[in-house]
Amino acid sequence: MRATDVSLFMRHRASAWARTGSGAGGPRRWDGFDETILALYARGMTTRDIQSFLRKKYDIDVSHEFVSSVCESVSAGVQEWRTRPLQAVWPILYLDALFLKVRDEGRVVK
Repeated sequence: MRATDVSLFMRHRASAWARTGSGAGGPRRWDGFDETILALYARGMTTRDIQSFLRKKYDIDVSHEFVSSVCESVSAGVQEWRTRPLQAVWPILYLDALFLKVRDEGRVVK
């Protein structure tokens, strides 16, 4: 949370934090907000699912249009990455491992 966000919250005598205003004029997003939305979207959640998740988890009301606009903001970069020219040869390295229990000085170790 940035210092400008602190003015939106007030601590009550019962040690509970409560929102003191609508936040109008303050910052609309915090660091990592877009990344959170994009991560949820990448995991297959719909924009309405993300909207309800943010409401339940962070007590924030955002519209599904806002969530959609955040997801569309990276769509140009994703499309560019998908259509990039690929290298002709890709190196492949196969690794295999075998773990055995062995006896070492009277003890069985991995």
